[in-house]
Amino acid sequence: MKNVYFLALGLSLLGTQQFYAQSIHGKFYNKETNQVLADARVAFYNDKEQKIIEMMVDQEGAFDINSKSVENVHKIVGTAEGYNSAEVVVSNILDDLEINFTLTKALGYTKQSKDAGGKQAQASASTAKELLPFYIQYDFNSSYFTDENRAVAYQLLKYMNVNTSKTVVIRSYVETRTNGKYNAWMGDRRAQRVIDFLIENGISPNRLVKDVVALSQSATTREGTVGTGKDFRRCDFLLL
Repeated sequence: MKNVYFLALGLSLLGTQQFYAQSIHGKFYNKETNQVLADARVAFYNDKEQKIIEMMVDQEGAFDINSKSVENVHKIVGTAEGYNSAEVVVSNILDDLEINFTLTKALGYTKQSKDAGGKQAQASASTAKELLPFYIQYDFNSSYFTDENRAVAYQLLKYMNVNTSKTVVIRSYVETRTNGKYNAWMGDRRAQRVIDFLIENGISPNRLVKDVVALSQSATTREGTVGTGKDFRRCDFLLL
Protein backbone atom coordinates (compact mmCIF):
# COMPACT_ATOMS: atom_id res chain seq x y z
CA MET A 1 0.00 0.00 0.00
CA LYS A 2 1.28 3.45 -0.93
CA ASN A 3 1.56 6.13 1.74
CA VAL A 4 1.31 9.80 0.78
CA TYR A 5 2.20 12.69 3.09
CA PHE A 6 2.15 16.44 2.53
CA LEU A 7 4.35 18.52 4.83
CA ALA A 8 3.14 22.09 4.86
CA LEU A 9 4.58 23.77 7.96
CA GLY A 10 7.60 26.03 8.23
CA LEU A 11 9.30 23.37 10.30
CA SER A 12 7.11 20.29 10.11
CA LEU A 13 7.45 17.19 12.21
CA LEU A 14 5.31 14.15 11.54
CA GLY A 15 5.13 11.60 14.33
CA THR A 16 6.91 8.28 14.00
CA GLN A 17 5.06 6.01 11.58
CA GLN A 18 5.53 2.47 10.31
CA PHE A 19 5.82 2.28 6.52
CA TYR A 20 6.49 -0.53 4.07
CA ALA A 21 8.40 0.96 1.12
CA GLN A 22 10.16 0.00 -2.09
CA SER A 23 10.90 3.63 -2.97
CA ILE A 24 10.75 7.00 -1.29
CA HIS A 25 9.76 9.81 -3.60
CA GLY A 26 8.00 13.15 -3.72
CA LYS A 27 8.15 16.77 -4.82
CA PHE A 28 8.84 20.20 -3.37
CA TYR A 29 6.41 23.11 -3.66
CA ASN A 30 6.18 26.73 -2.60
CA LYS A 31 3.23 26.75 -0.21
CA GLU A 32 2.03 30.23 -1.22
CA THR A 33 2.22 29.81 -5.01
CA ASN A 34 2.11 26.01 -5.36
CA GLN A 35 5.01 26.28 -7.81
CA VAL A 36 7.64 23.54 -7.75
CA LEU A 37 10.96 24.27 -6.03
CA ALA A 38 13.77 23.14 -8.31
CA ASP A 39 16.48 24.36 -5.92
CA ALA A 40 15.72 21.98 -3.05
CA ARG A 41 17.49 19.12 -1.31
CA VAL A 42 16.30 16.10 0.64
CA ALA A 43 18.43 14.38 3.30
CA PHE A 44 17.98 11.04 5.06
CA TYR A 45 19.17 10.45 8.64
CA ASN A 46 19.45 7.37 10.84
CA ASP A 47 18.28 7.17 14.46
CA LYS A 48 21.66 8.51 15.63
CA GLU A 49 21.08 11.74 13.70
CA GLN A 50 23.82 10.77 11.24
CA LYS A 51 23.21 11.74 7.62
CA ILE A 52 22.93 8.67 5.39
CA ILE A 53 22.64 10.46 2.07
CA GLU A 54 21.59 13.83 0.65
CA MET A 55 20.36 14.49 -2.86
CA MET A 56 19.18 17.35 -5.04
CA VAL A 57 15.77 17.39 -6.62
CA ASP A 58 15.47 17.45 -10.40
CA GLN A 59 14.20 20.31 -12.55
CA GLU A 60 10.62 19.38 -11.68
CA GLY A 61 11.32 19.60 -7.96
CA ALA A 62 11.09 15.81 -7.63
CA PHE A 63 13.20 13.17 -5.89
CA ASP A 64 13.08 9.38 -5.99
CA ILE A 65 15.32 6.91 -4.19
CA ASN A 66 15.22 3.16 -3.64
CA SER A 67 14.56 2.47 0.03
CA LYS A 68 17.41 -0.07 0.06
CA SER A 69 19.80 2.86 -0.45
CA VAL A 70 18.66 4.41 2.81
CA GLU A 71 18.20 1.43 5.10
CA ASN A 72 17.61 2.30 8.76
CA VAL A 73 16.34 5.75 7.83
CA HIS A 74 14.71 7.47 10.79
CA LYS A 75 14.19 11.03 9.59
CA ILE A 76 13.76 12.73 6.21
CA VAL A 77 14.48 16.47 5.96
CA GLY A 78 13.55 18.77 3.08
CA THR A 79 15.31 22.12 2.58
CA ALA A 80 15.48 24.91 0.01
CA GLU A 81 17.38 28.19 0.13
CA GLY A 82 15.21 30.98 1.52
CA TYR A 83 12.60 28.57 2.91
CA ASN A 84 11.92 27.02 6.27
CA SER A 85 12.81 23.34 6.42
CA ALA A 86 10.42 20.45 7.02
CA GLU A 87 11.01 16.95 8.32
CA VAL A 88 9.25 13.64 8.83
CA VAL A 89 10.24 10.91 11.29
CA VAL A 90 9.64 7.34 10.08
CA SER A 91 10.46 3.75 10.98
CA ASN A 92 10.20 0.33 9.33
CA ILE A 93 9.76 1.53 5.75
CA LEU A 94 8.37 -1.45 3.84
CA ASP A 95 6.13 -0.03 1.07
CA ASP A 96 6.12 2.89 -1.39
CA LEU A 97 6.31 6.18 0.48
CA GLU A 98 5.49 9.53 -1.12
CA ILE A 99 6.41 12.70 0.77
CA ASN A 100 5.57 16.06 -0.78
CA PHE A 101 7.18 19.07 0.88
CA THR A 102 5.28 22.37 0.69
CA LEU A 103 7.69 24.89 2.18
CA THR A 104 7.06 28.40 3.45
CA LYS A 105 9.33 31.38 2.87
CA ALA A 106 11.72 32.12 5.73
CA LEU A 107 10.88 35.34 7.55
CA GLY A 108 13.09 38.24 6.56
CA TYR A 109 14.46 36.48 3.47
CA THR A 110 14.44 38.61 0.32
CA LYS A 111 15.93 37.33 -2.91
CA GLN A 112 17.44 40.15 -4.91
CA SER A 113 17.46 40.50 -8.67
CA LYS A 114 19.42 37.81 -10.47
CA ASP A 115 20.02 39.94 -13.55
CA ALA A 116 23.71 40.50 -14.14
CA GLY A 117 25.40 42.66 -16.75
CA GLY A 118 23.95 44.05 -19.96
CA LYS A 119 23.68 42.64 -23.47
CA GLN A 120 27.01 44.14 -24.50
CA ALA A 121 28.76 42.64 -21.48
CA GLN A 122 27.13 39.27 -22.10
CA ALA A 123 28.26 39.30 -25.73
CA SER A 124 31.87 40.08 -24.82
CA ALA A 125 32.14 37.62 -21.91
CA SER A 126 33.81 35.01 -24.10
CA THR A 127 36.66 37.44 -24.82
CA ALA A 128 37.60 37.81 -21.15
CA LYS A 129 41.08 36.35 -20.66
CA GLU A 130 42.54 37.63 -17.38
CA LEU A 131 41.88 35.02 -14.71
CA LEU A 132 41.73 36.03 -11.08
CA PRO A 133 44.00 33.78 -8.96
CA PHE A 134 41.16 32.15 -7.00
CA TYR A 135 38.19 30.02 -8.07
CA ILE A 136 35.41 27.85 -6.68
CA GLN A 137 35.44 24.06 -6.98
CA TYR A 138 31.94 22.69 -6.41
CA ASP A 139 31.20 19.24 -5.04
CA PHE A 140 29.86 16.57 -7.39
CA ASN A 141 26.21 17.12 -8.34
CA SER A 142 25.99 20.26 -6.20
CA SER A 143 25.60 24.00 -6.66
CA TYR A 144 25.79 24.77 -2.94
CA PHE A 145 28.73 26.48 -1.24
CA THR A 146 30.97 24.46 1.03
CA ASP A 147 32.79 26.40 3.75
CA GLU A 148 35.80 26.58 1.43
CA ASN A 149 33.64 27.83 -1.45
CA ARG A 150 32.13 30.53 0.74
CA ALA A 151 35.60 31.69 1.79
CA VAL A 152 36.53 32.09 -1.89
CA ALA A 153 33.28 33.97 -2.55
CA TYR A 154 34.21 36.40 0.23
CA GLN A 155 37.64 36.75 -1.35
CA LEU A 156 35.99 37.75 -4.62
CA LEU A 157 33.68 40.14 -2.76
CA LYS A 158 36.69 41.80 -1.11
CA TYR A 159 38.42 42.15 -4.49
CA MET A 160 35.37 43.82 -6.04
CA ASN A 161 34.93 46.18 -3.09
CA VAL A 162 38.55 47.31 -3.47
CA ASN A 163 38.55 47.44 -7.29
CA THR A 164 35.30 49.29 -7.78
CA SER A 165 35.78 49.93 -11.51
CA LYS A 166 36.19 46.25 -12.40
CA THR A 167 33.56 44.07 -14.06
CA VAL A 168 33.90 40.35 -13.38
CA VAL A 169 32.81 37.41 -15.51
CA ILE A 170 31.59 34.42 -13.49
CA ARG A 171 32.26 31.45 -15.74
CA SER A 172 31.02 27.90 -15.24
CA TYR A 173 31.37 24.89 -17.52
CA VAL A 174 28.89 22.41 -18.97
CA GLU A 175 29.53 18.88 -20.25
CA THR A 176 27.27 18.42 -23.30
CA ARG A 177 28.28 14.92 -24.39
CA THR A 178 25.96 13.24 -21.89
CA ASN A 179 22.96 14.49 -19.90
CA GLY A 180 23.36 17.90 -21.53
CA LYS A 181 20.07 19.44 -20.37
CA TYR A 182 20.68 18.65 -16.72
CA ASN A 183 24.33 19.69 -16.89
CA ALA A 184 23.38 23.03 -18.46
CA TRP A 185 20.90 23.61 -15.64
CA MET A 186 23.56 22.74 -13.05
CA GLY A 187 26.20 24.95 -14.70
CA ASP A 188 23.82 27.90 -14.68
CA ARG A 189 22.99 27.35 -11.01
CA ARG A 190 26.66 27.24 -10.04
CA ALA A 191 27.42 30.57 -11.69
CA GLN A 192 24.18 32.07 -10.36
CA ARG A 193 25.06 31.02 -6.82
CA VAL A 194 28.10 33.30 -6.92
CA ILE A 195 26.16 36.16 -8.53
CA ASP A 196 23.40 35.97 -5.91
CA PHE A 197 25.98 36.01 -3.12
CA LEU A 198 27.71 39.11 -4.52
CA ILE A 199 24.47 41.02 -5.16
CA GLU A 200 23.18 40.21 -1.68
CA ASN A 201 26.43 41.66 -0.31
CA GLY A 202 26.13 44.95 -2.16
CA ILE A 203 27.78 44.42 -5.55
CA SER A 204 25.89 46.00 -8.46
CA PRO A 205 24.50 43.50 -11.00
CA ASN A 206 25.95 45.76 -13.72
CA ARG A 207 29.45 44.68 -12.64
CA LEU A 208 28.70 40.96 -12.99
CA VAL A 209 28.47 38.84 -16.12
CA LYS A 210 27.39 35.21 -16.15
CA ASP A 211 29.12 33.02 -18.74
CA VAL A 212 28.07 29.36 -18.89
CA VAL A 213 30.41 27.61 -21.34
CA ALA A 214 29.14 24.46 -23.09
CA LEU A 215 31.91 22.00 -23.97
CA SER A 216 31.69 18.91 -26.17
CA GLN A 217 35.18 17.86 -25.12
CA SER A 218 37.08 17.62 -21.85
CA ALA A 219 37.33 20.78 -19.79
CA THR A 220 40.81 22.20 -19.33
CA THR A 221 42.63 22.78 -16.08
CA ARG A 222 43.54 26.25 -14.88
CA GLU A 223 46.92 25.71 -16.55
CA GLY A 224 45.31 24.92 -19.92
CA THR A 225 46.00 21.18 -19.97
CA VAL A 226 43.37 18.47 -20.44
CA GLY A 227 41.32 18.24 -17.28
CA THR A 228 39.19 15.64 -15.54
CA GLY A 229 35.52 15.54 -14.59
CA LYS A 230 36.06 17.83 -11.62
CA ASP A 231 37.11 20.66 -13.95
CA PHE A 232 33.51 20.84 -15.18
CA ARG A 233 32.57 21.69 -11.60
CA ARG A 234 34.88 24.70 -11.47
CA CYS A 235 33.73 28.31 -11.44
CA ASP A 236 36.34 30.78 -12.70
CA PHE A 237 36.43 34.57 -12.32
CA LEU A 238 37.78 36.73 -15.14
CA LEU A 239 38.17 40.46 -15.66
CA LEU A 240 36.20 42.01 -18.49
